Amino acid sequence: MRGVLVARATGLMSALRAPFSCFPDPGLSARCHAAFISPGIAALPGGPPEVQGSFLRASRALFRLFGGTRRIRRCWEPA
Repeated sequence: MRGVLVARATGLMSALRAPFSCFPDPGLSARCHAAFISPGIAALPGGPPEVQGSFLRASRALFRLFGGTRRIRRCWEPA
């Protein structure tokens, strides 16, 4: 993970085996957690069940997005 963070900070795209969008983004994860997930979790107990279910589905989708790609295909590697 440190290598991804260093390559992202310095802009060395060729140092990674795939495009930046395929790797986890801890900065985006932290910002979204502070702005969306933490306030949503605090409001969950008082909300209707429909809102609770849709919030949990949206949170699951965000966590999948933050996690990056599981498998990096060889064709995605830079030349």
